[in-house]
This record gives sequence, C-alpha cells and structure tokens, in this order.
Amino acid sequence: SLSRLVPVVMEQFTRCYECAAGTWKLLWLLQGSSQTRGAKPQDDVIWQVLTNKGWQKYSDGVAALVEEAYECEQDLCQIVIDGWSYTLDLKRSLQRNPTTGKERAIRRVLRASQK
Repeated sequence: SLSRLVPVVMEQFTRCYECAAGTWKLLWLLQGSSQTRGAKPQDDVIWQVLTNKGWQKYSDGVAALVEEAYECEQDLCQIVIDGWSYTLDLKRSLQRNPTTGKERAIRRVLRASQK
C-alpha cells in the first residue's frame, strides 16, 4: 500500500540528499577552504588509478570526494586533477577523460590489503 511506501521513499530521499550535501561540501572544501587542507578519506581506504607507471594513489582530497560518492552509492563522480576533468564510473571501475575519451582502470583498496 502507499502508506508503507512513503516512509521508504522518504528514507531514500533523505539519504540521497544528505550524500549530495556532503559531496557539495567536499567540492567547496577542495576549492581552497583553509579548513579542508588535510581532509582525508576513511583511513582504511585508498583510491588508485592505473597509469603507464602502474597503480597511482589519488590525492587525499580527490579520494575523499570519490569515497563520498562511493558511500552514497553513486554510479558516477566528477573530479578535476591538474586542470583536467575526469568522470569516474564507480560501477565499471573506470576513469574517463571526456575531452580525449581515454579510459583508465580505477580501484578501491583497503589499506590492510596493501601491506
């Protein structure tokens, strides 16, 4: 019945809204707020991209943004690194440069598995 569905929909909406608000807060922080310097993703998680030099770690700020999107179960995440825009497809584990079309593998690694 509709009366049972409303609380479920409201819970989902609230969770998505909170995640979106958290993502916008992270974007604001990444754009130079002095309060965000040193913002880190969960201590036990590392986000990496596969480059010509092997797996490279994203910066703490970018990793925090990606982790926020991951935790909110978003399929896509937009990031900027050194002036280049990328779209991360978290479902397919890919980083895509929309300008060049180049795609690279990404991964989420637990720190314990890195040791």
